[in-house]
Amino acid sequence: MLAFLVLVVQIFALLLWTLLQPRDLRAQSGLPPATGTPGVAGEMRTVTGRVLSGSSEAPLPIANHIVVLHRISADSSGPVDSVNTSTNGTYRFRYKLDGPRSMYIVSSRYAGVAYFTTPLRDAAVTSPDADITVYDTTSAIFPLSVRARHVVVAPAEAGVRRVVDVLEIANDSNRTLVAGASGATWRLALPRDARDPGSSGGDLPPEAFRFAGGAAELVVPIQPGSRQVVLTYAIPDRGSTSIPIVDATGTLEVLVEGPAARVNGAGLAAEEPVTLEGRTFQRFTASPVSAGTAFTVGAAGGAGNARRVALLAIALVAVALGIVIARRAPAPGPTVIARSPAESLAREIAALDHVYAEPARHEGSAGDYYRQRRASLFERLVEAQAVEDRGSTT
Repeated sequence: MLAFLVLVVQIFALLLWTLLQPRDLRAQSGLPPATGTPGVAGEMRTVTGRVLSGSSEAPLPIANHIVVLHRISADSSGPVDSVNTSTNGTYRFRYKLDGPRSMYIVSSRYAGVAYFTTPLRDAAVTSPDADITVYDTTSAIFPLSVRARHVVVAPAEAGVRRVVDVLEIANDSNRTLVAGASGATWRLALPRDARDPGSSGGDLPPEAFRFAGGAAELVVPIQPGSRQVVLTYAIPDRGSTSIPIVDATGTLEVLVEGPAARVNGAGLAAEEPVTLEGRTFQRFTASPVSAGTAFTVGAAGGAGNARRVALLAIALVAVALGIVIARRAPAPGPTVIARSPAESLAREIAALDHVYAEPARHEGSAGDYYRQRRASLFERLVEAQAVEDRGSTT
């Protein structure tokens, strides 16, 4: 279930980026890959839902509003049908499944921003799964909440250290934030000497960002709710590097590989080292963190795999494990639970599968890394389980 939810979020982000583009740009940029829909070609499908306003005190139906059914497949994509909502905001489509390699969604554009359902997986989809909530917009820039930030730093390689910066940002208002005169909806200051900035993974595609003036800027509308943002960059391997924290942050976690790692500032305190993907990291945490602060990362020492693919996997596995812990906690905040080696390895495999749920990530060097790493973890899991089974019989 967790892997499926991640896949849906990733599809959702790709579709959002496609639908937010002007028509001529969408035609040039290509379409996201289809992941398919269970079923038989030619079978009849229905989807019945509502278009609701999320900017009012209570959800209100929006009447006489255009709703579009889209088909996305590997060879061709486009609108299948469109209808206007009724007086109570409802809509209904009846369509034939093109084939199991096609995917369908429903969208509605409101105040210049496209909103849509998750992919239609079942033969009959109804409310609330088929409902579309739309929002009024504002270009009056306001701070987005940074609920959590995870920074993973690799050892030096070729004079630089790779960094993966994972943030959970949230629009806590009831308006969709659109770009104003600056052309950006959110801005994260990067370290002064950051090199080769980019984005990979997370809930938004790389094209949603631009990098200028020492910052990463989001250039797409941000509707109410939370998003996971993943940024990558490199910092020089000399002395200490200061990483700024412009916005107040709920929880900050810094993982630095190497026994000599030094991290200071922002109220960070050293925790027990952690092992992820077979590599050991010094761990530092702080909660909450005030706006306008910074922390410094000193020499990490040691050796490790500083490739972007490997480091990204470690960062996302760390976040995924944190999500699992938080969801299972009986009270707000993470709960520390003592786990056997076998259980820890099983959870790490599940987190790795969570990160690589998207089929596109199974290709190329990333796919090779995933398969090799998963096989290694599984072999260790079998050995650990055998040890625990022998211990339970003695």
